[in-house]
Amino acid sequence: MPVNLDNETGLLVKNMKRVSHALRMVQANLLLNIASQYTAAGRLFEKDEFTTRDSKLKKESGWFSVLTRDIRYCISAMLILQNNGETETKSFFEMYRKLIHSGFSRSQQTYLAAACLTCSSDSQLQDVPGRADQIYQLLKKRHFVLTQKSDVTLVVLLAQLNENASILVEREEHYFSALQQLGFRKNNALQSLACMFASLFDHYNRQVVEKCASIKDLISDHHIRLRSDCYPIYGLLALCEETHHTVIEVLNLTEKLKKEKLSMFIDKNLYFMTASYLYICALMNEKGTNQKADTGLIVLADHLIRVQEAVTAASLSASAGVIAASSNGGTQ
Repeated sequence: MPVNLDNETGLLVKNMKRVSHALRMVQANLLLNIASQYTAAGRLFEKDEFTTRDSKLKKESGWFSVLTRDIRYCISAMLILQNNGETETKSFFEMYRKLIHSGFSRSQQTYLAAACLTCSSDSQLQDVPGRADQIYQLLKKRHFVLTQKSDVTLVVLLAQLNENASILVEREEHYFSALQQLGFRKNNALQSLACMFASLFDHYNRQVVEKCASIKDLISDHHIRLRSDCYPIYGLLALCEETHHTVIEVLNLTEKLKKEKLSMFIDKNLYFMTASYLYICALMNEKGTNQKADTGLIVLADHLIRVQEAVTAASLSASAGVIAASSNGGTQ
């Protein structure tokens, strides 16, 4: 099905300019994330509305919260676009506390998971935190090194399903193993992809696994090298009917976004993720559903958190190296 993305591209450029002017001293990846959310919703970014909501989140989270400014901005946009006002902000923090009480760590991903649950259209969410911890414990047994408390965003995807936890994890493992056999690296991104498929299908779907692998190969055939962070995005694209056409359209949109010169600091992986997200949103809007688009937002936001953590870790490592070198001749 042909999808016209000219309007989305123009709206993204406008939103990127508005967000950049409103939010100073913020990394470009985050600006693109927020602009993408507004664009996917077909809305223009409004500074006053955003500032008001973000101030409330900042006040409620407190001075010593692990919720950083960047991720708070991302969540503020998510809550605004749900358009449910004060009740939603209160529900967000209540859901966060429930996840903490269920055993998850006080982390950026837990805040993101709380936002995803708050924005969910499912009204039966009171049992999700407890079910999420049960699923986490089962995943930990299968992938001890890969599964961490920060994977709560993946776990809540599964926990929202009214299914037995053992069956859900078994299905996730089936996808994980099948994808690994088709050349996907065994890492956190692969586990994210497997959890996503397990949440979207109530049975093992071999066809979508093969389509996902063909997308990975097709992108490689175009001499484009993307990090494994993009695995979940491959999975979202595999949900589209015409795989080859979808990949070509997304790659063309990726190049179009690059030519807009939104920022010289945005990496090619996020450009690809953003193009995929906008394409899927446009496609789902035409079909009258947004489940896959919502999942794409989770992937984008989770990617942003992991990038931020990687940058922080690298900075700490470099600082430690400098201190060691100056004190006893150590190396970085």
